[in-house]
Amino acid sequence: MAKKSKITKSAVFEDLGFSPSDSEAMRVKADLYYALMDAVKKEKHTQKTLAVILDEQQPRISNLMNRQLHKFSIEKLLNYLELLGREATIKIKIAN
Repeated sequence: MAKKSKITKSAVFEDLGFSPSDSEAMRVKADLYYALMDAVKKEKHTQKTLAVILDEQQPRISNLMNRQLHKFSIEKLLNYLELLGREATIKIKIAN
């Protein structure tokens, strides 16, 4: 039997069973990760050059490149963006 599919419009992580706060943290990490990868791609950085720029060991850079986001805090990802010359803005709004 085929499983019923569900179309999600926003909170993908909540739909997967995570709490609203965990879901939001994962969404923020994903957004930061994609901004980081955009910078890496545009500037054509290798893992070796990233290790120097981000002042990290190569295995840590490998974790980042392999999307192991559970190993990185939001603060660390924000710091990486800053080191790559990017600025992040956090927007707060009243929940529905």
